[in-house]
Amino acid sequence: QRCFLIQNGIDPSIFYPGGKKIWGENGRIRILSVGSINVGSKGIPDTLQSIKILKDKGIPVELIRVSPHPPSGNEEMGKVVDQYYTSLKEKEMAELYRSSDIFVSSSIEGEGFGLPAMEALACGVPSILTEISSYQNFDARRDFAYFVPTHRPDRIAEGVLAFVKDRGLRERGQERGIEVA
Repeated sequence: QRCFLIQNGIDPSIFYPGGKKIWGENGRIRILSVGSINVGSKGIPDTLQSIKILKDKGIPVELIRVSPHPPSGNEEMGKVVDQYYTSLKEKEMAELYRSSDIFVSSSIEGEGFGLPAMEALACGVPSILTEISSYQNFDARRDFAYFVPTHRPDRIAEGVLAFVKDRGLRERGQERGIEVA
């Protein structure tokens, strides 16, 4: 039989950039993390540690977590994780992406396609991604996200601060992320 390769993709009628967004609305930077802490390749503990670093420095951040499972004890509700959602539908996820200031994925090699990262990019969310093949294969030019090494929560925190301080970096990431998605 004749075979066809169908690439992973997203529905652009659902995952698209929002209108004018106010960066850091309500005085806090809204950071979104997606995936189960129970799936090792997602690297969620590194994201949690990066947020703890930022909060300990007094940086006004708000971590929103989405997972197919309820929060674990490690997610420290109220201390590190500010909002937690389970099993959202695509349209709900798209709205959440559009309401976020930064998307963070600290996945390690073994991550599959990286669908949440692609969805975030399509919604125009400046993204911090790990230097893994899944994400680097989105595009030959690595200018669509702020890339950090795996298992480096300190570098994720630096990425958040870079986006906070540099509006041009955010805007370039948004534009290129949309193009790549």
